[in-house]
Amino acid sequence: RNFAEQFSFVGSIVNSFWSSGLAKNVYKGKRERYQSVVDYLSGRLSADPDRTYYLSGHSLGGGIAQLVSAQLKVPAVVISAPGVVETAELLGLDPLPLQGLVVNVIPNG
Repeated sequence: RNFAEQFSFVGSIVNSFWSSGLAKNVYKGKRERYQSVVDYLSGRLSADPDRTYYLSGHSLGGGIAQLVSAQLKVPAVVISAPGVVETAELLGLDPLPLQGLVVNVIPNG
């Protein structure tokens, strides 16, 4: 097979996975865990509104902390987290507040 045929073959496998019930079940669990974090923190914010909360996370956990920060407007300090602007938009969140709420520390070296 040439490169174009191989690429097409791999693409068809990836597309069939994303349209399968398996992919939907895998990501359903991830969405439920994300929502459980949002629900927990929302409860804490309501129970103790005078307390200051900060989120933190590293790598993908930092990405989740950024998304929760955008959703609940809670400051976050993350380490080597990925960019989440497109993900935030896909979730219906406004990514603009992240500029003032999140500090992403990326060590040099």
